[in-house]
Amino acid sequence: MKITFRKIEHFNILMLDNVKDKIILENVSQYFLNKNEINIFYFFHIIYFFIINLGKFTLRECYLIALFNAIRPKIIIDHSHNESGFKLKKVFPEVVLVIYQLGYFFSNSYEEIKVRYQNKVCDYFLVFNHSVPKILKKMKTKFVVTGSIRNNKRSKEKIKKKYDIMFISEFRKIDPLTDNTSVFKDNFKRLHFDYNESFTKRFTNVCSAYALKAINEYQKNKRNTKVSIALSSNRIEKKNKVSSSDERLFYNAFISRYYSEKIDSESLAEKSKIIICLTSNLGLELLSKGHKVLFFNFHSFAYNWPFGKNTYQGPFWYKGQEKKVFFKIIENLLRMSDKRWHSMLKKYQNLMYYDAKNSILNKIVFKELKK
Repeated sequence: MKITFRKIEHFNILMLDNVKDKIILENVSQYFLNKNEINIFYFFHIIYFFIINLGKFTLRECYLIALFNAIRPKIIIDHSHNESGFKLKKVFPEVVLVIYQLGYFFSNSYEEIKVRYQNKVCDYFLVFNHSVPKILKKMKTKFVVTGSIRNNKRSKEKIKKKYDIMFISEFRKIDPLTDNTSVFKDNFKRLHFDYNESFTKRFTNVCSAYALKAINEYQKNKRNTKVSIALSSNRIEKKNKVSSSDERLFYNAFISRYYSEKIDSESLAEKSKIIICLTSNLGLELLSKGHKVLFFNFHSFAYNWPFGKNTYQGPFWYKGQEKKVFFKIIENLLRMSDKRWHSMLKKYQNLMYYDAKNSILNKIVFKELKK
């Protein structure tokens, strides 16, 4: 943690997610909370507030409250996986709280999500699509369909393709299986994979390994195929959280030839003809912008992408394990013209909305600041 000592001035907006490179809000004063920094200028304020409230708040919460009092924002913006925005709204009900959906809500977690958010209060909840308000209908808020706020900042670019396939890494770390629920255990045999053959017993790693083996086989059959991997360790938000050496060790074990670049995942996607992912939120974000994305959803018993009612396979998804079918879909996407792809994709715009440059969020902000 970095220690600082400085007085903070007034800002109209308090961003609780440090995403300076992700959210565009023009012509408004914004303060981005740095979670890796402690400002000891407010040390005595924190201790005093902690004591007079007789332990009602943790020191971390008191620190957040002290910063809020210094900044005096009219609007707080936070993401759905964080609790800080909701906590500040309870203490300062007059502030406008805008929550944006961070990750996709899979059907296997609907009940947990309902419980988690049913007593939460915010003024606006910015969601991926029209299905979320139906899931969280008991929540006290105004739902606004905006798509992914982080995704909306950047539009798709036309760049000469360098790679045939890009695989989105979901690697986090090498460790024993932590997702230990019965739904995973009961369906392991369906993946036809020997889980004892490697050091990758974590469920997401096991699924990635299976997909990588299939891609590796395709690449051997099509020797001119160039495969790139968008490494998790290259992402800004994963810095110091994902080991680059461990991640490369993992991929080297399952694919014989691949390329990686020290660039962000979206820039690498621009250089690739098609993108393959399992459950990555990035895959859906890229799809919303018109990229060719193939969802290899063979583990749909755990995380099921709702591309269509009871649909086992489609133009950009496959929920089975027959490699021949998987390879055929890859071939079809590589041959498909952009015109045909965009025409077909219009049927699936309900998966994630795309709002270029976050125009909807900007309108909400300016409307609230004028009040």
